[in-house]
Amino acid sequence: MTALLPRNAANWSDQHGKGGARARSGPPPDPDALRRERDAGEWSILPAEGRQGATPDWPLTEQSVREDGLWARLWEQPQALMWERYGQEIEVALYVRRLAEAESPDAG
Repeated sequence: MTALLPRNAANWSDQHGKGGARARSGPPPDPDALRRERDAGEWSILPAEGRQGATPDWPLTEQSVREDGLWARLWEQPQALMWERYGQEIEVALYVRRLAEAESPDAG
């Protein structure tokens, strides 16, 4: 059986290339994307048991009872090690304050 080919079939691959998707097709890699082999030294393994030690002092004005409970609980979490390392006590306190406000019955 003979296959039916267009008259210019002999030149098809010269004009259109061979195969399907190309290995290097698509956009270039994002230099800001995380890649395990490049960023391996920048990752920290956090202990599952969380942060040990005393809770930092509350850095904002008057702390509510609810804020006190949230503050203590958050500083026991594993990610608290990174907050402590980078001095983010104020950022965490602001989060706690906004969370406590959002939980209140009169929050809109």
